[in-house]
Amino acid sequence: RKRLLRAEKRNPLDILGTLYDCGAHIRAAASIHAKFFIFDGNFGILTSANITSPSLTLNPESGITLNAEKVKDIERLFDVIYRFGTTFNHFKSAGNNKRFIIQNLEILDDDWLPVKDHDFLFTYDKVRNSIYESILKVIKEAKAEIILSTYSIIELSKLPEFVEEVKIAIDRNVKMKIFCRGMNYRFDHLLNCQKLAELGCEIRVDLFNHSKGISNGREAIIFTANIDGNHGLKEGFEVGAYLDSDQADALYRFMHWQFDNAPYIFEENPKREVFFETNDWYCTQKGIKTN
Repeated sequence: RKRLLRAEKRNPLDILGTLYDCGAHIRAAASIHAKFFIFDGNFGILTSANITSPSLTLNPESGITLNAEKVKDIERLFDVIYRFGTTFNHFKSAGNNKRFIIQNLEILDDDWLPVKDHDFLFTYDKVRNSIYESILKVIKEAKAEIILSTYSIIELSKLPEFVEEVKIAIDRNVKMKIFCRGMNYRFDHLLNCQKLAELGCEIRVDLFNHSKGISNGREAIIFTANIDGNHGLKEGFEVGAYLDSDQADALYRFMHWQFDNAPYIFEENPKREVFFETNDWYCTQKGIKTN
């Protein structure tokens, strides 16, 4: 664990520099949060995992394989954003092991982005937000239960449509189950969890979750965005996809397994000692020094 933690503290530019030195073509954007792979233009993977040791070996993550139809859309999206939507595209090395990424002045025309999604979803700045629209649709069409997995829940004040659909669903006796990461040190996350708990959502957590998805038992979506009003659902760059029946069933069972086996339950008014005991255990697991 200590070796993994030390590796994660490396300067990101040094890590990119290693890939660059191996011959990789690297461009960067300030708002990117999407994660996907494309292989030879006919096969792909969409995942919540970052290319980090914890994401690939420790954290609960989610992902799906993409068929040729979805790959066609995601490859077009990648090409357009790589060419015109990456603010930084010149990677340079200097003395004393310093590295720099140089900014470009290219401007992406919104008309170049894919129009017909083929069940492939994405957020791009404030132009497209089909992930958010689809999440609202899954909630709206729920008959008995909604299960949602996310890393964090931030700035619900900027997602009034989401809050309203959750409230309406609960009012018609739909059970809303949420699985997320337990972060007692993040007041913004706790405050927004409390808002959903007050509506009637049942929230369970662990200390490592990074997976994202939603299901109403009949249809399901996987995506890279968190339930975050600042980044991901209404702006930034994220990707997602509707799942076929087998994939939807697998995601539903996975999220239920996470929820049913969660070691912690969100409480609106925990005892002080419980709060600190949980925080101490978290710091021990993460290798964080405390006073």
